[in-house]
Amino acid sequence: MLNFELYNPVNYVFGKGQIEKLADLLPSNTKILVAYGGGSIFKNGVYEQVKKALPNHDIVEFGGIEPNPRFETLMKAVDIIRTEKIGFILAVGGGSVIDGVKFISAAVHFEGDAADILKKRILFKDVTKVIPFGTVLTLPATGSEMNSGAVVTIEATQEKLTLGGSALFPVFSIVDPTVITSLPKRQLQNGVVDAFTHVMEQYLTYKHDAVLQDRISESILQTLIEIGPDVVENPSDYKLASNFVWSATMALNGLIQKGVPSDWATHMIGHELTALYEIVPMDNPDFRDVPTFTIDFRYKEPTSDVSTPLELLIFDEGYSFAEASDFMKWTASTAAFSMLLMESNYKGTCSYEKVSEWLNSTNLVDEHGFKNEFKSIVNMAKNL
Repeated sequence: MLNFELYNPVNYVFGKGQIEKLADLLPSNTKILVAYGGGSIFKNGVYEQVKKALPNHDIVEFGGIEPNPRFETLMKAVDIIRTEKIGFILAVGGGSVIDGVKFISAAVHFEGDAADILKKRILFKDVTKVIPFGTVLTLPATGSEMNSGAVVTIEATQEKLTLGGSALFPVFSIVDPTVITSLPKRQLQNGVVDAFTHVMEQYLTYKHDAVLQDRISESILQTLIEIGPDVVENPSDYKLASNFVWSATMALNGLIQKGVPSDWATHMIGHELTALYEIVPMDNPDFRDVPTFTIDFRYKEPTSDVSTPLELLIFDEGYSFAEASDFMKWTASTAAFSMLLMESNYKGTCSYEKVSEWLNSTNLVDEHGFKNEFKSIVNMAKNL
């Protein structure tokens, strides 16, 4: 067996309803940055659970961390932490969000070009040099909730690089298996395969004397083989969900890697491909976490002389236009009508008939008759 050191300080909080413990796990005397990808945590109810658990904490939000998190995006969060004097980060999401937060944690106090953290693969071992962080896991697959490694893409140079070190373990990770019920089937399949591959990178190497590590690896592989097909079809089954989530964590929390040779060549090939071609699995909810567009603006308190930069992320949540609110349909109708009148190149497939149809499908208060008047104007234009 090879020499090794085993260190893992993560407080792993597992089970149903554990998000309720957030207030006790987070420091109460510092401002907290809540970092997330975007769409999926609003749909699965995790965002509301987190907000409900933290009614008395001073929170700043940062959304839009991409799948294959970008160095350029993460540096925006670094700037916010420095400006707002934030003392703790809460990552709410899957492996991409957690990996991104590990980089943010390391970059805040880093002296020099933050890109060197990745390019020079700097290991962070001093906890006083990083911002502490915790996680609320929503996508089991990567094991990032219980390890200190991360992968970040520098978009400008198309490099996908790693970072880590003993100072970059989460302080705590909340892992509730019930969150997987909202995941698409394809994403569950991806998670099972990802965990299986993590084990294989540490197990399928060459003959050695670490018998116990092999037996633990085999038990994780066998568990995934046994429950994988079933959890994909029935993620609401708590027995299946809990064993899947725990297997994904155990696959890459460092235990089975101790004392054995490991490979990771397959992962390195994958890093190069995804850095160049942005390969994201179909139906990945993290893909919907990428904002469709961003609105940047500034806000100033009436009694203040200083304005604060704010960012509003607009997401495509996958709904059809027929499901849009009446206000959204009305707003879209006025915009489309203007583009039709101007013969805009951006009108797409819009027509006066469609605008009229959208307006007639709404049921809004029209106290002064302006809305009915607008409908009449559209009908006049349609008949010209």
